[in-house]
Amino acid sequence: SVKNEFAYAANNSDNNVSQFAIGDNTVPANFGALVANATTPTVATGKTPAGIGIDPKGRYAYVSNQTDNSVSEYAINADGTWSALSAATIGTDLAPKGITVDPTGSYVYVAAGQSNKLQLFTIGADGTLNAPAPPNDEYGIAGCGDPVAIAIDPSGKYLYVACFKSSAIAMYSIGAGGVLTSLGGVLQVSANPNNPVAIAVSPNGQFVYVVNTYDNTVASFSINPDGTLTATKQGTANTLDTPESIAITPNGQYAYVVNNNSNPNSVGQYSIGADGSLTPLTPAVVKTGDAPFGISLDPSGNFAYVVDAGDGDVTEFQINGDGTLAVLSASPIAAGNSPQSIGTAAH
Repeated sequence: SVKNEFAYAANNSDNNVSQFAIGDNTVPANFGALVANATTPTVATGKTPAGIGIDPKGRYAYVSNQTDNSVSEYAINADGTWSALSAATIGTDLAPKGITVDPTGSYVYVAAGQSNKLQLFTIGADGTLNAPAPPNDEYGIAGCGDPVAIAIDPSGKYLYVACFKSSAIAMYSIGAGGVLTSLGGVLQVSANPNNPVAIAVSPNGQFVYVVNTYDNTVASFSINPDGTLTATKQGTANTLDTPESIAITPNGQYAYVVNNNSNPNSVGQYSIGADGSLTPLTPAVVKTGDAPFGISLDPSGNFAYVVDAGDGDVTEFQINGDGTLAVLSASPIAAGNSPQSIGTAAH
């Protein structure tokens, strides 16, 4: 059956999520453009929503709330709106930010930055989250100060965590029940502080990319057969000032990095080589609104959406055949105050 696509922006200062439909190609002029839900333009979250995790099957959505240390839980309705589940929230460790759902839609992982811990929740038959019995419910990460972002490889076998304060990556294998086993501790991204803030795995499961906000780079790593990482020959690619997030096209050919404090505020656009290297496209960047933060691609890989925290809106792009981004004529669309992240779903 044909699935409709939707987008969601977490408004950090409003304690809610803006809900949008993504225009389909039945009206070519509206293809890819975001339209706020007419009856329920927003849904309430906890305090200071930061991250969005969406079930790959499009059934459920989860939001990490940094101030009240919780995850809000929702069912995704046929019209794309969210409804709170019977257990509307579950508690977390301190200051949860990074949140992701595994590729099977069975587990949710949360990075609690102030606690220096990673938490595991299982997804019940009704979408509600449950913590496994200790010690499998949470993982203290030695050498990983302030874990902020999580990525899982497409096979669901390996999980990687960006550690902001220690400029490192924590590496895990995922076993039965979602239980994590450390793959030799952490890997230093750099000998110098570079403050990694975002992490992504290529769709082919061969490479990991880490966005370093302090030294304005993206570090690239090859995934070894055992799930450990080795720096690629390129090592790092340069960005503009203060990169904050990254997205990779479903075909694995292009990557986009949001530059939060650059002139201009922008998205850097890159091609991905067979060896994992990043090469700037022409032009190397496209403009966004003020203080861009998070980025997400629609599930089909035709469009890219960037939340602009300074403007309280979403900049909308079409992804051209050569990987370059082109601003849609309807862009931008209003979100809420200080949107931090954006997610998309097909339902």
